[in-house]
Amino acid sequence: MEQEQNQTVQTKTIQPIEWETESFETHQRGWSWYVLVAIILLAALAYTIYLRQWVLAGITVMVGVVLYLSGRLRSERIKCRINSQGITIGEKFFPYEQLKTFWISQSAGQLKLNLITTFRFVPVISVMITADLVDRLRQTLGGKLPEAPNRGEDWIDRINRWLKM
Repeated sequence: MEQEQNQTVQTKTIQPIEWETESFETHQRGWSWYVLVAIILLAALAYTIYLRQWVLAGITVMVGVVLYLSGRLRSERIKCRINSQGITIGEKFFPYEQLKTFWISQSAGQLKLNLITTFRFVPVISVMITADLVDRLRQTLGGKLPEAPNRGEDWIDRINRWLKM
């Protein structure tokens, strides 16, 4: 009973944190990146045709189309909110019960709030934040979720940054 009252008091004292950020990180790709990717894809396509691997040739073409289309995507501004019930990122709400842990990482001068979820196909969610939010986020989320110590950038984010995806 006492624990429920303490939890209720904790829930009421959380000040909501709101901020706006880009929906995803964008990278500047120079003409050399496009030339290099085109050469690699054309070489892979020629090799798969030479081997008469038609399915692999089709997959190579599809990879080229996906890379082209992903380059045309533009990031949008989304609103993020953390309150006593959970975290809202854009239109998606994540109650604390669906989150396991959090950590704050920095890469290429950009700070990110990373959340590990209970979802099988989206295990890590990353949201860009500003430096002035770090202490408030740690204080607010620290009362609801454990902070993962010494975690850096997620490996998928590292690969995307390296490939400028």
